[in-house]
Amino acid sequence: MGLSISAIRKFVEDHPRVKTHHLTTSQVNSEFVKPETKDLYRSYLDLYHGSIDDATGSHLVADATVFVSHAWKYAFYDIVVNVMEQYAQQHPGTYFWFDLFTNNQNEVANKDFEWFSTTFRDSLISIGEVLLVLSPWNNPIPIQRAWCLFEIYNALEELGVVFTVNLPEKEIEELRASVRDDPDCISEALAVIEAENTQAKSESDRQLIFQVIRESEGGFVHMNEQVKDGLREWYVYQLKQAVNEEQDSYVLIEHCASVLKQFGHLDDALHYYTKSLQMELTTLGENTEEVAITYNNMGSVCQDQGKFTKALEYHNKSLEIKKNILGENSEGVATSYNNIANVYCDLDETKKGLEYYNKSLKIRLDVLGDNHPDVAGCYNNLAILYEDEGDVDKALDYYNKSLTIQFDTLGETHMDVFETYNNMAVLYTNDDQLDKALEYYQKSLTIVMKIFGGGNPEVAKEYNNMGVVYKKKGELDKALDMHHKALEIRLPALGENHPSVATSLHNIGLVYDSIGRQSDALNYLNRALRIRRKIYSEDHPQVEQSLRCIQRVIKAN
Repeated sequence: MGLSISAIRKFVEDHPRVKTHHLTTSQVNSEFVKPETKDLYRSYLDLYHGSIDDATGSHLVADATVFVSHAWKYAFYDIVVNVMEQYAQQHPGTYFWFDLFTNNQNEVANKDFEWFSTTFRDSLISIGEVLLVLSPWNNPIPIQRAWCLFEIYNALEELGVVFTVNLPEKEIEELRASVRDDPDCISEALAVIEAENTQAKSESDRQLIFQVIRESEGGFVHMNEQVKDGLREWYVYQLKQAVNEEQDSYVLIEHCASVLKQFGHLDDALHYYTKSLQMELTTLGENTEEVAITYNNMGSVCQDQGKFTKALEYHNKSLEIKKNILGENSEGVATSYNNIANVYCDLDETKKGLEYYNKSLKIRLDVLGDNHPDVAGCYNNLAILYEDEGDVDKALDYYNKSLTIQFDTLGETHMDVFETYNNMAVLYTNDDQLDKALEYYQKSLTIVMKIFGGGNPEVAKEYNNMGVVYKKKGELDKALDMHHKALEIRLPALGENHPSVATSLHNIGLVYDSIGRQSDALNYLNRALRIRRKIYSEDHPQVEQSLRCIQRVIKAN
């Protein structure tokens, strides 16, 4: 059963301290709900059963139409009621399954995990829709609470259950203001969401919830992606609403387009960039930096869409404006040359790519000097291009030039240095210079160990790469050691259903096969296959790779 918004309003009117003192849901429960139902042996909802709303003539209690998922730490009126009011306006006739009122709060503390889990799950399935109350927008409390996570998990896993997200009005305004200032703010907020970091009052409940999620298809990896996908779609909806309401703000429209691009909504992103461009041309004129930036952004979207001719058209328009307002020899022009080179590389027009990378490099050398990180970035681009062309010597020459600058400007333990070492190690591996490859992977490993410590997945990645090289060298014991080290880091850090864990298991299986320990090989290869089948479809290349290797080992045996 659920309560109408009229019943929620009546409760607030009857208990004015809820509103004036900004009480949390937990405080509302302690001060009002539990004391007022203690001797009645019923839930608060039962107090409204059979009552009629005088204004509408409808019942205050009826079959629930939406399940409310919220954090008890929230301010009850300012956050939870605000969101329910919004929802009720959009969906007249709503009845809220809201645990504060629906459960008997004087008995609920005596219930065990199984009762809670089945009650939530059965209610979710029966009702068919979940309304997730989120606040604050950039670090939502429910994502930090294990029981909220469990409700989200069930909503996402059950076919036919609708998952809806909403924020209080104040948070929506703060979201819009943040996007106006920085279009990267949403991606940064999503980056910190990790379901594994949630907490609960009861550690045993937390562990039981985690067990359920770990045993589900895809585990925490799938859970994190599902939650983030749901939030992305809600953020996109909110931004589109903001644009509709504030159509005269080209800055907001431009930044919304950037968010849409980050989320892969390329057609929408191009539509909003075009809308922003038209406003900029009208209000600012063509020869402005804002217009040049928008053309550049439109070129990047078209490149992502594979519309390379259009991408070149927009990047060249951006380039011409930058030349007019900034001069030929400017960092903005260098950036345009670099972007044009990237498109030519996608078109496999290596000569053109080389021409524009060199133009970009020349300007950056003139403007920034020969000892700047952006110049090092140019050298890295040229190195990758020459490597793709098979010119190992030139690629190495540019990688070394890049390293020299990075050492001097960033220090020898910076992540840019790590990336350059990694690129060089890959080059040496592909060129069968395996000792050199190991030397540079070791350099990379030293940097990430200093930056992240020994238990970080980036460290595991380096162990994995070194294991691949040792196997290629025929040093199978060392290969096995490296892959086991990678697995020992990945399992606790990422969970047993992560793609990287499957990769480690698969690689260990391959080494055991080479050693002649086929039964161990099949054990690890099958473990990898089980994970991949949980994560991917049956025709995914990773699943097919596992099946081929298993069949080969069985056949050879």
